[in-house]
Amino acid sequence: MNEILPNSTLSELIDKLVAGELVEQIEARTALTKLGSAAVEPLIQLLQNSQYIYSWWLVAAILGNVGDKRVVEPLTELLKNPASFDAGLARKYTAWALGKLKDPRAVDELIKVLHDRIHDDSEDDYVVDEPDVETIEAAIWALTEIGDLQAIEPIIQRLLEGDYWQEGEFLAKWGEPALKLLLDALNNDDDSIRGYAASLLGEMGDSRAVEPLINLLQNDRSDRVRHHAAYGLGELRDPRAYDALLTALNDSYEQTRVYAAMGLGHLKDRRALDALKKAAHDEQSVVRNSAEWAINWIGES
Repeated sequence: MNEILPNSTLSELIDKLVAGELVEQIEARTALTKLGSAAVEPLIQLLQNSQYIYSWWLVAAILGNVGDKRVVEPLTELLKNPASFDAGLARKYTAWALGKLKDPRAVDELIKVLHDRIHDDSEDDYVVDEPDVETIEAAIWALTEIGDLQAIEPIIQRLLEGDYWQEGEFLAKWGEPALKLLLDALNNDDDSIRGYAASLLGEMGDSRAVEPLINLLQNDRSDRVRHHAAYGLGELRDPRAYDALLTALNDSYEQTRVYAAMGLGHLKDRRALDALKKAAHDEQSVVRNSAEWAINWIGES
């Protein structure tokens, strides 16, 4: 790879960025990032010209790393621009860049990105219409980095909708507001919402969710919810869940038994070995496999 010469002009770097071969684009991206604020205005002009639509993602990546606050509004405007849906990676990298900048002016548009979808009518009449997972993930990361509390409720609502999933460890950064919203969701009439909330509470890692999840595991009418509650308790790895998980090894729903076995394995409590050995002969192979894994994890051959 040839290095860009120190005397390369800004305009030459811009030309390489938008019209060069891949190697030249990567070189230009590195050099423009090092130039910093001196490159900001020409890069903003690229974002405002649809002629360079397929370079917008590269421009956004550079601007995110430069960290100049002048780029917040142009990047936010890019999210409003309908053409950005046709720009490949542009929306993902724009969301990421705005997260790096941590400016609350971007919050409203980033919230809208939570419902970005991929929609493509291919030549063979196959229609793609599904959540744009990578862009939504970038928007959630960006909103979490910014930390504006108006964003947490839309984030939680998006995670509970069911057509998009993201592991919930990041929710720990939101703390009490996220915990309250998820605990409230455990009382929702919709089985799916209660279930997703239970899983997210486990992944969030706040021990205050243990008792509510135990109650859900022991009392909820929905098979789906009980298995999510068992999963959540397994993720929390709190000894208070031992009795509930042990009882759940006899649940009527096989997935609840699966996650009860795994949860007991995570607790590494040798008192569970006899019950796990019994579960290792369950009629369902997925339960047997989970019980055998738990036995081995606890330390019994």
